[in-house]
Amino acid sequence: MARRYYSSTAVATTLSASANNSTTSITVTALSGYPAQFPYTAIIDPDTASEEVVTVTAASGTTLTVTRGSDGTSAVSHNAGAVFRHGVSARDFDETNAFANG
Repeated sequence: MARRYYSSTAVATTLSASANNSTTSITVTALSGYPAQFPYTAIIDPDTASEEVVTVTAASGTTLTVTRGSDGTSAVSHNAGAVFRHGVSARDFDETNAFANG
């Protein structure tokens, strides 16, 4: 399993443009406090029916390369202005638990 990176200072941001369910390049308005190393977990449209966990694998400015539908979520379309935030998902806790109790 690949190490993922985390930040305690990442500020929630929004998508600059809409993204369909197969887009692997997502542009956000800012990345204040986000991890400088990859991969890391982000959540688009958190706490909504459209919530999706993505794995950010690279960045060029505010354009992110992502793996869609991570950790059992589905890749869905998101509108410009959708909330994008750094976060954790079940896999972060499951992997730690498996390592500690393996």
